[in-house]
Amino acid sequence: MKLNVLIVEDDLNLKPIWEFTLKRISREAEIRWTVSVEEAKKILLLNEKNKNINVIISDIFLAGSETGVDFLCSPEVIHSKAKTFLISSTNPEVVEKHYKDILPTTLFLSKPFDLKKSIAVIRRALFLSKEVAS
Repeated sequence: MKLNVLIVEDDLNLKPIWEFTLKRISREAEIRWTVSVEEAKKILLLNEKNKNINVIISDIFLAGSETGVDFLCSPEVIHSKAKTFLISSTNPEVVEKHYKDILPTTLFLSKPFDLKKSIAVIRRALFLSKEVAS
């Protein structure tokens, strides 16, 4: 399975963890990393024609004035048809309570990461999607 992933996270210490996690799902994972919503939107616009990003992972709190929730609610993400994941160190029940209505198809992953659980959640979401090329 080919994964083309956009990660929006301003904690660069998490980069090796995400790379390890995503390579466990697909050895062919191509990962683009950005620390702000502005940069992430530029990446999506550049990839709009070939629609090759099929996974978007965003932290809630990011560098800049917009949050990961703002990004995942943006037309750029909504029209991308990518599977979306929101990550946060905030209590998962609180995140779900506050954001489930505005992000009904987004899955939540908690920090600190439980690698096995994160891999299982992402795999399950991708295998249910027809958007990911096998």
